Amino acid sequence: SLSCLQFYLREEDLGKNRAEVSRTRLAELNSYVPVVAYTGALIDDYLTQFQVVVLTNSPLEEQQRVGDFCHSNGIKLVIADTRGLFGQLFCDFGEEMLVIDTNGEQPLSAMISMITKDTSGVVTCLDEARHGFESGDFVTFTEVQGMTELNGCQPVEIKTLGESYALYQYLVRS
Repeated sequence: SLSCLQFYLREEDLGKNRAEVSRTRLAELNSYVPVVAYTGALIDDYLTQFQVVVLTNSPLEEQQRVGDFCHSNGIKLVIADTRGLFGQLFCDFGEEMLVIDTNGEQPLSAMISMITKDTSGVVTCLDEARHGFESGDFVTFTEVQGMTELNGCQPVEIKTLGESYALYQYLVRS
């Protein structure tokens, strides 16, 4: 049987190299992207030609070695692996990469009924359920009327002030 589920393998491919068998089927996805099946060792000289390296099913030692090399040479790295029902995903897109997503869930949104014009404006949200924001979360704004300078602003850290069920307030720090 196959060691992992893969959409580009067929029963007649058993015993063959997955990279070589998958290459032509992957190439059909986008004719503008060249797809090459490389089955050699991942030596540093080979890796230098890439902007992004993706590793799958590689031992931890190889992940660390390739990761160290890619990081020190400005090559972006994605490591993905599955172990039955569980999986792992690691991304290193360089020193300038900033991750502010704390839980991987879709961003929250809330309707705003009012914003004060103070230096640290108090934003009042009007909704029938809790807004779900917590102190330390970051927000940005869209479709604000009257204070259009907030629309599309960089994420701003907030401090929650109340937890009522109909009207919510949180402090926007500038």
